[in-house]
Amino acid sequence: MIARVGPVAALLVGTLVLAAAAAWALPRPRADRVWAPEQATAPEITVEGDTVRVRRLRDFRYSPDGSALPGFRDEVFPLDDVRRVWFALAPFARRYRGLAHSFLTFELAGNRFVAVSVEARREEDERYSLLGGLLRSFELAYVVGTEE
Repeated sequence: MIARVGPVAALLVGTLVLAAAAAWALPRPRADRVWAPEQATAPEITVEGDTVRVRRLRDFRYSPDGSALPGFRDEVFPLDDVRRVWFALAPFARRYRGLAHSFLTFELAGNRFVAVSVEARREEDERYSLLGGLLRSFELAYVVGTEE
């Protein structure tokens, strides 16, 4: 027996089938791409006893026009230096307060802050798009850096 479905149900099923086919056809993640400069260098984190060592901590400086001066450095943080951990939300748009980028910031002794974020890793000539992010068309990057 064949059941009749309404136009809304048919549209919903068709949309789901197309979305599944598009997700299946998307390229698989790779690490050998030419990445955007701010995402080209990955951090390396090791824990040795009660000390955390971060190699290639991102320390970019930004000018008023928004351009970035890239910088990386190595840091060692004793776990006893952690004073607070902040969960932060940065909205994607000024007017719309729905979707936001979330990250953790570790407040350390000496008024130092280290932020940890998971971001869409873009290629050098690629722009981020919300739809592309929802369809998982970007690789992920773990970013560890200063708050600046």
